Amino acid sequence: MNKKLLATVFSALVLATAVSAAGAAAQAEDPGVMLRAAIEKEEVEGDLQKAIELYRAIVLRHGGRTSVAAKAPLRIGECYEKLGNTEAVKAYEAVLSKFPGEAEAVAEARGRLAELRKEAPAALTMTRLIPPEARELEGPALSPDGTKVAGVEISTGQNLAVYDLASGKLEYLTHYGWKMDDHAVWVPIWSPTGREIVHQDNPFSYDGQELRITDLAGKSRVLMTNPEGGLAPCDWLADGGAILAVRGNKEKTASLGLISVKDGTFRELISLERPYENRGGDMPSYWMSGSADASPDGRFIAFADGPADGGRNIHILSMDGRSKTTLVDNPADDMQPRWSPDGRHIVFLSDRSGSRGLWGVAVREGKPEGVPFQIQEGLLNTDLGSWTRTGLQTWSHVIMSEICVVDIDPRSHAVLGKPRVMEFPRSSWNLAPRWSPDGRFLSAMAYRAPSSGGRSESPTLMIMPSEGGAARAYKIEYPYARMGGTGHWLPDGSQSYVVYDKEKRLHFGRLDLDTGVWQHRQIPAAEGLERFMGLAWSADGKGFYYIPVTEEGAAPELVLHDMESGQRRTIFRGQPGESYNWNIKASRDYKRLAMSCAEFIVIVDVDTGKAERLANEAKKQFAAPAWAPDGKFVVAKGQPENEGDPAELYIISLADGALKSLDIGRHLPRRARIMTAADWSPDGRHIAFDSRFWNAETNLVKNVIPEKN
Repeated sequence: MNKKLLATVFSALVLATAVSAAGAAAQAEDPGVMLRAAIEKEEVEGDLQKAIELYRAIVLRHGGRTSVAAKAPLRIGECYEKLGNTEAVKAYEAVLSKFPGEAEAVAEARGRLAELRKEAPAALTMTRLIPPEARELEGPALSPDGTKVAGVEISTGQNLAVYDLASGKLEYLTHYGWKMDDHAVWVPIWSPTGREIVHQDNPFSYDGQELRITDLAGKSRVLMTNPEGGLAPCDWLADGGAILAVRGNKEKTASLGLISVKDGTFRELISLERPYENRGGDMPSYWMSGSADASPDGRFIAFADGPADGGRNIHILSMDGRSKTTLVDNPADDMQPRWSPDGRHIVFLSDRSGSRGLWGVAVREGKPEGVPFQIQEGLLNTDLGSWTRTGLQTWSHVIMSEICVVDIDPRSHAVLGKPRVMEFPRSSWNLAPRWSPDGRFLSAMAYRAPSSGGRSESPTLMIMPSEGGAARAYKIEYPYARMGGTGHWLPDGSQSYVVYDKEKRLHFGRLDLDTGVWQHRQIPAAEGLERFMGLAWSADGKGFYYIPVTEEGAAPELVLHDMESGQRRTIFRGQPGESYNWNIKASRDYKRLAMSCAEFIVIVDVDTGKAERLANEAKKQFAAPAWAPDGKFVVAKGQPENEGDPAELYIISLADGALKSLDIGRHLPRRARIMTAADWSPDGRHIAFDSRFWNAETNLVKNVIPEKN
């Protein structure tokens, strides 16, 4: 063989060897190959430490190839579990933070974390504060000395009340009803002395919100008003001089700041990332109020914040607003921070283990000291109240809202059986049932409450065939700021709504049931229509009746608005100081309108404007009358006279005012209420109504922080 041939053969061998070596090296760097080698090291050879090193190398070199790399920290966690090392928790949390898009790996990591943290400390105890036989309060707050609970009681109005834990006595500090000139109380926060309570106190007819300070004798004063929308108190500083609050701004942003107790001025500390949005320009006030808490020494503020469509983190802000530190940074949703009375820990709610639980973290000088630890699991539908020396107060609540139908004899009006629940999709609020003009359909409005601190969803119109069948849902995406007259049937059998925006422009929407498409258009508006109550359509569908919201003490009016010209015509004028319920109902022939005013049912002839007030001998308070098909009777809900009275519907004769109770309250759950209105079917055989059932527990958690922390 000549030299030239030998050189060629030798070069080929060298090249082949190099290619083979490169291929082997590439294969060795393949993440799948590396993963199999690490698993072999773990499971075959039993060298857990070496396996951990190999798994870490996968994450380091191939973190971008998530489908394989996400498995590596899972295996690291399993190795540490075998070694009995607490580093397993960090490994599983790395899966959640670095590979949030890998659903299978994330689910497995959450499952392992739940197993590792599922046992609560034995020393922790939970005790119910308000017994089940007592009237439970919404949005409760425990007094600083742990002897009283302030909250909202809603049997006869949305009122501020205080429950004495020793005597079991409930004292009302406000005495509002459900009329449009009444107020609604929400979000009570105790003063450091326990002698006063700051709370929302908003007129039903007012678009903004106001805060009041009320003492235990019921004496009240306005602290601050926000015409732009939301205003939610969060905490009362220990020195008593200021109240920590979240304020909604004109641009639908929100700010955290301090309100001076002396003069009501607001000092902004920080602009929040999470916006506010809710019906009427309001923010989800209860959850916003729970988003911040001041430290006992008055130096720091713990608050939860994050994007509207994502999870929140816990931050600490200096009281002057100049320094912000992230206390808890996690892909989970962390919310409702609360300082311990000694200022050494912050607890918060989090879903990082797969479901909502109570977590804690040690703090020193406004910074975290160590990693978060789990305190208690299984806190779905639970919110945190105040944390006093006696313990951490919590509030667990379940709300169910149903559309029900009761069958009656159209002649005798005898009830034929128990009310039955209609199979509408579940939501936070199923309200305002209405029969179509031909009786073929039953509609209702569904409102879904926001998750803690999130945005409330747009309402949904639900329509169900009256003879049975699945309900269809029609989403209503309002492009406008204010809402009114929603979910009403037009005389031609189509659905409609009327809304107005902040520029006082009026908009009309009509739903085609066949196509499911909403048609929107702007219509002329008359002066004063930017705020109105109720809505009922005229016989030709070209106009609607409404009651303008007027100043307190003024005479209410019933007005017809022409949608083509924008002109308004007063049909009826009430007496000064009278207050009418928000519901207006047209008779089936569209010749008369029914309204309620205290113990009166008011019937108005739309052609002549002549009104007839029907009193009842029992002097019962009625609301939301609806017509019988023959126009000789109405059905109305009777307002409960006393705490604990059941919800009830009454049929009222227009001839003599005689009352007939349908006695449906005995079939409804305890504490159930008829929320908005009833409606009588065109064939006279069915009455539909909405029912809200609410159950809650106010609890006290003691020994919150385990001794080792």
